[in-house]
Formats: sequence, C-alpha cells, structure tokens
Amino acid sequence: MDWKVKGDGIFILCIVCFVCVTSIVSVDVLVESPKPARVGESVTLKCSLQTPNLKVKQVTWKKFSKKGVTQVATYTAILGALVSSEYEKVLNITVKSLQATAITIWKTKASDDGTYQCIFNVFAHGAIVRNISVSLYEPIKGSLQKYNESADAFLAKCVTTGWPSPDISWIGVGSGHTNGSYSETINETATFTNWILVKKLPKSNLMEQLECRVHHLGYETIYKMPKQPHAKSGLQPIIIALIVGLVLLVIGVVAAVVCRSRRRSSQHLSH
Repeated sequence: MDWKVKGDGIFILCIVCFVCVTSIVSVDVLVESPKPARVGESVTLKCSLQTPNLKVKQVTWKKFSKKGVTQVATYTAILGALVSSEYEKVLNITVKSLQATAITIWKTKASDDGTYQCIFNVFAHGAIVRNISVSLYEPIKGSLQKYNESADAFLAKCVTTGWPSPDISWIGVGSGHTNGSYSETINETATFTNWILVKKLPKSNLMEQLECRVHHLGYETIYKMPKQPHAKSGLQPIIIALIVGLVLLVIGVVAAVVCRSRRRSSQHLSH
C-alpha cells in the first residue's frame, strides 16, 4: 500500500516537473509587419517560430476591430488552409506551414487597418500569440459648403474622404458656435463630416471668413466657401444693347464716309 502511494506521488511529481520545464522554455517568434500602405494596395503579414522542435497543432490568424475579435484564417496539417467566409474573397494564406505563416490582404480597404494576431497552438505550451499592426492611408480630399441659411445663422459642412481620420478645426468666425462631427463608409470609402452652425453678426461677412483647416499625415489643407456669383443687374442687357447699337452706328457712318469719298474720287478722274 505504501509503495502504491509512493508510486502515485512520484508519477504526479514527474508530470508537474514536465509541465514546469516545458513552460519555462521561452518561445521566440519572428514577426514581420508590413510597411504603411495606401488603401487599395496589398499587404502581407508574416510570423515564424524561431524555437526548434515544437509540436505545433494549429496556426490561427485573428483581427481586432470595434465589433470585437474575428477569426480570419486557420491552418492545420490535416485540414490545410481555411479562410473565413468574410475574408475568403480578399485574403489568402500565402505561407502554409506549422512553423511559419503569412497572410496577404489583396486590394486593402480602410476597414483592413488595425491589429492582427498570429497564434501558434503548441503542445505543452498552449497558445503563442503575437500582434501585428497594419497601417493604411489615403490622401484627403474635401470641400466646404453652405447647407442651410436663415436670417441670423448659417450651417456649414466640411466633408472629407480619406484615411485615417483627419484633425479638423474651424478658423475665422471666433468661438461660441455649435459644432459637431460624424463619419460613415460609402462604397468602401471613409467619409468624415464636420459641421458648424455660425451665428451671424451685424456688418460682418462670416461666410467669407470661415475656414476649414484639415490636418492629415503631417500636411495642412485649407478649405473656404466657394465664392457666390454676383447677382446680375437688370440694366446689363440694356447697356449691352446700347453698346452694340453704338458700334453698329459708328461702323455705318464710317462706311458711308468711305463710299462718298470713293465716288468723289471717281467723278474727279472722269473729268
């Protein structure tokens, strides 16, 4: 009985020692993050184990977003490469092995920007996790427009498209005006709208003074209100008609003088 107890104790001790030894061994993973890329270009993310003799059961890729964590793709020796339905048309596992892995995102969108994880599920070690960041950009395009106007105020919107979201400030109208912003994605294009409700002041033209200053990727762009066309006066057609009539009159007089001069010259030669 004593030998059985001792034998069980030794067996448990061996298991504990094995777990401790395998957990102490550090696992080295080489991570290759892609360079910042323009939206529409392809990016490749790579992870590779540098520690030899590890029994990897599965490799998994995940992505973090505002909605949570999404499993992007997996690879096993038995099932091979599997890409989730959400990504199967835009992403491939381009390096398929249990020791090294890579995924390529084709024709990136702004929504592909963010943090990804490569996960090696290793026997006796558990999950070996490393983070990789994808940084995307798209040059900003924008405009400043007036949308509503009343006797005492007007609403202006500065609408920009691009990535990442820009920093926008209002200049030229002072403080105390209500303003806000919102963003949306239209046809895979990120659109950012900043608005301001400007209270009019007597004897001031705040609409012409208003500026939307956009800071994006180290550059500043200033948008102003498009100049309003001046109202045409009702006298302009009359003035144009008078000028045309006067020109025609002058031409007629000159033509008559020339003809009369030629007749006189002809009569003089005949005599």
